[in-house]
Parts: sequence; structure tokens; C-alpha cells
Amino acid sequence: MSSEPAARSDGTTVALTGPATLAAMDRLLAALPEQAERLDLSAVERVDTAGLAAIADWLARIERSQGRRPQVHGQPPGLAALCKAYRIEPDFSDFP
Repeated sequence: MSSEPAARSDGTTVALTGPATLAAMDRLLAALPEQAERLDLSAVERVDTAGLAAIADWLARIERSQGRRPQVHGQPPGLAALCKAYRIEPDFSDFP
């Protein structure tokens, strides 16, 4: 049974928990601070394609507004396969 999605921030690191699915990610990422320097996915239970897109969009939004991209840490189930299918590095370092 999946837990509810959640996010917490200490100001520089944003940590996501629970599933990274469309319903969860749009709401969570919209509320995250743009000053974050790190996105921790190590406690995420699973990632679907919509979750992958939402994460990539959040990273790109921060890069546009802050001139830098937060580092992504952790590799939840499903992320590696999705990144391979979409030709994206699991840390999003090569995502435009």
C-alpha cells in the first residue's frame, strides 16, 4: 500500500516521499521553494511518466528563474527505466 505523497524542505534540500505520480507531483512541486539547491528522491516509492515530467519541469523552472539547477539525489523505483526510455540521465543533468 502506498503512502501519501509529501515534501519537506530545510531551505536548501527538498525531500520528496511517497509516490511521484501526476496527482502528487503537480501539487507538491508547485509549492516547493525555488531557492532549493538539492532535490532528494531517495524516499520516493515510485515514479511514473507524469511524475518524471513534473520533476523535469520543476528543475527547468528553477534554472530559468534562478540561473542554476538543483542537484537530484536518489533513484526511486521506475526512474532509471523511464530516464532510459526518454534518454535522460537519472540525475537530470542533461535535461534541457
